[in-house]
Amino acid sequence: MEDLQQPLLAEQSVYLYAQELYQVSSIGWSQESILHVLMKELRRFEIEFATYLVRQIENANGYSERSGQLLLILMSDELERVIETKPLASIMNQVESVSILDFNYTTPGLLFGYSTPLYLNVHGLAQRGNIIFGIDGKNLNPNQPYYASTVKFTKTYRLLALSDEPHPSLVRPYTAGEPNSATKVIKFYGHALADADYSYFQTVFDEVNLYESNTKLIFYYNQYRPDVTLQAETVREAMHEKVNRLITTYGATLDNDHHGRNLLHKLLLEGRLTIKQAPIPINW
Repeated sequence: MEDLQQPLLAEQSVYLYAQELYQVSSIGWSQESILHVLMKELRRFEIEFATYLVRQIENANGYSERSGQLLLILMSDELERVIETKPLASIMNQVESVSILDFNYTTPGLLFGYSTPLYLNVHGLAQRGNIIFGIDGKNLNPNQPYYASTVKFTKTYRLLALSDEPHPSLVRPYTAGEPNSATKVIKFYGHALADADYSYFQTVFDEVNLYESNTKLIFYYNQYRPDVTLQAETVREAMHEKVNRLITTYGATLDNDHHGRNLLHKLLLEGRLTIKQAPIPINW
């Protein structure tokens, strides 16, 4: 008998869920066939969710304007000191140096006449009906049973379907011996920093060589969100915990164990890590 106290592998969890969902026994059903059915159901859900988002955007009052203003505020925050330009207009005239990696399925009204920055909806765009959901595949092992079926549920695998349109690199890579060569600032807003997207963060941090470069990280939280009933201290503390987990987890992947263990301390010591309230109006 299986030890039910042991954690279930990803493919086992999907299999048991499928059995309960369709109320069938395993007789006549293989795990591959059930996973195939679940993939079809997932795709149906994605299409329905994309349709729902498009309707919400169409019915939202001033979505394009408000989202564009929010983007402008976040882009300009602390940018003056980094690129040594004072007037806001001068900053926005240099938006070609700004890249946006969007984990949502929609796009804001971009910058009101300013040059459009590089922009990528990493998980697809609702208006195109090509959005995806998926799991992180970093813990999947090719030697696991039914790996070939399970891997199709990972975000990386499912992104293959969206890779027919090439896009320029959104991150300026680190050049050995040149700490200022990499992207200067990476800002995070509205992201849960969940494990499911960890592979993206690891890739970006690797690209800029977070330990050796001068790249600065800014994590924003918003204690004024209408759907947030927690006190400001709780919202701030929750973000601190998420950032600590993210940086610590990433540090464990570095080849140099000593660098990995002191990465968080190094970022703080060098003033390259900031966690702050987003500079947006109350009840925005």
